[in-house]
Amino acid sequence: MEAVDHSKIVPVDQEKQDLNENNKSTDYKELSTLYKDTINLLKSELSIQTQLCDKLENENQYLQDYVENLMSSGEVLSK
Repeated sequence: MEAVDHSKIVPVDQEKQDLNENNKSTDYKELSTLYKDTINLLKSELSIQTQLCDKLENENQYLQDYVENLMSSGEVLSK
């Protein structure tokens, strides 16, 4: 019969604990990656919405100026 080296035997509870810690570490890494991706997506969407808002503000200003010029010329009221 061969001698067993008891110093290398890891208790089952310790193996479970090590496995759980490794799973938690992996879960945290995946969660971190998910958060980073979500933040990048939100930043991108914010940039798109900001550009759209700027465009609409410029169009609004143009239309306000146009209507103001029409009203001041008196052509709208004479028709």
